[in-house]
Amino acid sequence: MFELLKIATFEIITKFYSLIMFLNYLPSGMSEVVGITMVFAFLVGVILAAMFTADKGNTKNLYTKTTR
Repeated sequence: MFELLKIATFEIITKFYSLIMFLNYLPSGMSEVVGITMVFAFLVGVILAAMFTADKGNTKNLYTKTTR
């Protein structure tokens, strides 16, 4: 099992490395656009993960309670 994990990690690193090498062949402006897009995609992913994994508070009858 450890060997399978090692192979999978190596494949992920290899694909990431080939993506970085791909950026070398793009024009300078396009390389920056791809980099900024990757950063914002990561940030949106983190925000979505935080939203969907947050604990839900008690919102039942939040605005309908009457004060006496």
